[in-house]
Amino acid sequence: MPQLDISTYSSQLFWLFVSLLVLVVTLHRVVIPQYITLIQTRKNTINAKIYDIEKIEASNHTRAAAIAEITRQSKEALRKLLSHERHALSQENISARAAIFAHERKRLRFEMKKIGNEALAMDKNLSGVRDDIHKHICKSWITGA
Repeated sequence: MPQLDISTYSSQLFWLFVSLLVLVVTLHRVVIPQYITLIQTRKNTINAKIYDIEKIEASNHTRAAAIAEITRQSKEALRKLLSHERHALSQENISARAAIFAHERKRLRFEMKKIGNEALAMDKNLSGVRDDIHKHICKSWITGA
């Protein structure tokens, strides 16, 4: 049987080592550097997306603080207006008071609804941006781009 012939062992061992050497060199010089580059690119992309999300969240906190301040100022202005109107109404008749209070309540509801809509729009905006960034990160991770 030629497989067990001792005279062919040296030739088989030589070509085994040559083949393994070519494989190791190819892996070391080509495959592994490409893999490292790919991993680094993915890491950089993910870090950039995380930075964008943090920046958007910081912006959202700033907007939320601005909305809270506008709401506080609006409520204070409406309280002052109502206080002034109450004082003025104390001199007028009951039907005029009811009409003015109804108007002021309507204005207050309108302002609060407007502020609520602005806050809701900002939340939707942030949610859409987060979803887009998440989809992009997932897509880039899956496709390896």
